[in-house]
Amino acid sequence: MARVIFLNCVPKTDSSEATKLIYQQAKLLREIGIDARVFQPAGMPSLLESYVTESVHTVEVSLNSSDVVIFPIHALEKLKPSLEANWPCKKLIYCHDPYLMVHHEINKALLEKWDILKVIVPNQWAMNFLKSVMGLEDVALITPFIDTELYVPQPKKLMAMCILERELTHDSSGLWFVILGIIKNKYPHYANIAWHDVEGKKQSEITELLGRSVVCVSLSHLDTTGLMGLRAMALNCAFIGLQGGGVSDYARSQNGAWHLTEALESFADSMAQALDGFVNQTSFYKRQISEGRKTVAFYNKDKIKKCLSKVYLPLLSK
Repeated sequence: MARVIFLNCVPKTDSSEATKLIYQQAKLLREIGIDARVFQPAGMPSLLESYVTESVHTVEVSLNSSDVVIFPIHALEKLKPSLEANWPCKKLIYCHDPYLMVHHEINKALLEKWDILKVIVPNQWAMNFLKSVMGLEDVALITPFIDTELYVPQPKKLMAMCILERELTHDSSGLWFVILGIIKNKYPHYANIAWHDVEGKKQSEITELLGRSVVCVSLSHLDTTGLMGLRAMALNCAFIGLQGGGVSDYARSQNGAWHLTEALESFADSMAQALDGFVNQTSFYKRQISEGRKTVAFYNKDKIKKCLSKVYLPLLSK
């Protein structure tokens, strides 16, 4: 029987959005009757308990010609020798971040040399980038599923969450320090609001904190999936984030506040406006929360399952 195998060769401590999306796809594929596995030899991810099950994860795999094998772009350094090898399978690339394609110097000719049948992306922004910049044609869009049974709004407290990025190329903690300084000076009545960072927390802890938070602020630079904004909206959080990248698919003035990286005072203003809106239950705040829920409804399970069937069934039947 033909299978779908995701080669997620990353540490078990990896809790990236790419790993979450891979496990989510594998679980949904199994729900529609397709044998899907995530090969992660380092072990089951320790921070993603809501995404991972033993039936999906595996540490051993042998391939045959009918299998569809997905090479995630975030694990490409380890997987390049495998891509170049003449494996007896149908090869795809899962690309949550099109900038990594450029970073790894992957082009259309190289994909053809590797016999890549298709590149899968999680949003229209990534698809447009790959088509425009790299001239790719066979790009499939499979959007993420936002599980509203998992992301259930909780009674709100006057607290908030921040999403920081601590990559070597961009540490947003410095920006966050400045924004908090602006809040303390311009809006001193919010100077002592409790802010929680998601760094190192399990998915269940993040969901609980986000569910009780009034505001979610993301300083994730070049966010290529945009998932945190959708989760925040599902949990009735006012979302404040950066423009561009994966959020481009759904970012609207009606459902959140979207700023340029250098617009730190505007960030602080939006944070204060959201907190004011919650305290006073303003019509602007209520409308923004409502629009966020409408946005999330677009990312429903039935729609994603149809996308998965459309992409994978023809490949499995070849």
